[in-house]
Amino acid sequence: MKRLSDYKGAEAFELWADIMEPISAVFTDKEVEAAANSEDSTSMDVAGIALKKHADDVIRIFERIDPEPVTGANVMGRMLMLIADLMRDPVIAPFFGYAGRAATAFVASGSAMANTAEGEK
Repeated sequence: MKRLSDYKGAEAFELWADIMEPISAVFTDKEVEAAANSEDSTSMDVAGIALKKHADDVIRIFERIDPEPVTGANVMGRMLMLIADLMRDPVIAPFFGYAGRAATAFVASGSAMANTAEGEK
């Protein structure tokens, strides 16, 4: 499964040109932003809101980052990985308004599931 960090050079520029609009739509949504910045919310909460309110945008993002088909078995793992990638990056996180939690809340663990409620504590 490809991640944002797998893209380098010109390929990274092309990726961001393609996903900036749907990522902005999802992660600047007031409800998503509020959940992401709340100490009481987990990445699962953020993922649930994003998937409910912006399913088409999330699908566009997933398909561009990794052409592997989205399935019921991988959709949450992919969503959690995307949230972790965006929110733990000290350069990207403030762009989406997550500076308050981003530096400490989402630590890379190698496992998307470790970035859920238990992984954040």
